[in-house]
Amino acid sequence: MDWFAPIDMYCERTHHGIISEPINLATNMSFLIAAIVMWYRAKTIKACRILSMMLASIGIASALHHSFAQTWAALIDVLSIAVFVFTYLFLANREYLSLSVKNAIIDMYCERTHHGIISEPINLATNMSFLIAAIVMWYRAKTIKACRILSMMLASIGIASALHHSFAQTWAALIDVLSIAVFVFTYLFLANREYLSLSVKNAIGIMVLFLPINFFLSNYLLDFDFLGDSAGYMPILFLIGAYALILRNRLPKVSNGLLIGFYALAISLAFRTVDQTFCSQWPVGTHFMWHIVNAITLAWVIEVYYQSKQRKISN
Repeated sequence: MDWFAPIDMYCERTHHGIISEPINLATNMSFLIAAIVMWYRAKTIKACRILSMMLASIGIASALHHSFAQTWAALIDVLSIAVFVFTYLFLANREYLSLSVKNAIIDMYCERTHHGIISEPINLATNMSFLIAAIVMWYRAKTIKACRILSMMLASIGIASALHHSFAQTWAALIDVLSIAVFVFTYLFLANREYLSLSVKNAIGIMVLFLPINFFLSNYLLDFDFLGDSAGYMPILFLIGAYALILRNRLPKVSNGLLIGFYALAISLAFRTVDQTFCSQWPVGTHFMWHIVNAITLAWVIEVYYQSKQRKISN
């Protein structure tokens, strides 16, 4: 995929110049003005100030999109909105619904026994699996830029998860979840472009559509107590399965690859789900296996994308 390919999505654009959408570009100032107003309005409410900075980032990302009108800018635009939405959703669940995640220390995993940074040594150490997988795929990717971008995102998941299992605080948990969300939405965009040959506009449209689907499906699955907070990852499992089925006739090799990814993610989610269940029999829990198998799974779906690109180059 050409990250610098021009995108002609909007009525105002008439040529490929940076100032081809002057009104669309100028009106992004509204995001910055709104962000500044809410920054000063928020005063001591840190969450509101964080949201204000994210609001400003949406304006900047959108300005890039309407200036350069290229694939990379469109993706940054959508991801900035996704980060805001997921952050607000997290804060809304805490503030409005009083859902459980302790403000200071999050005791979510079997291995954690105290409030120290090294209270989860195995969960912490196994985040190296994400970094190793990222390094392998970085060198494996060679000239496929999209794979290298995904490899960097894979490494960021390992770093974010390490922060979560070290500090075990709300901010670290949020960074952990957002790093995964960024990877998933980026891969979904690339899959729509590479596997389904969708236009940038339609690829982004499906990305945006997955936001409410993910939200409602996750909340529905929360009613199944045995899933716990792993319910939030189930829509991703279903998404991979759906693409494997859709591509069965169109791209059978990609379909088979995604099907392997589906089963691998299902196994990793099983380890994540039963972590608390076997605490009395296995004090370190099983969450560390979620890290190892999930790292392999994410590296594998990058490999599926890489092989698909290589087949196109060969042909």
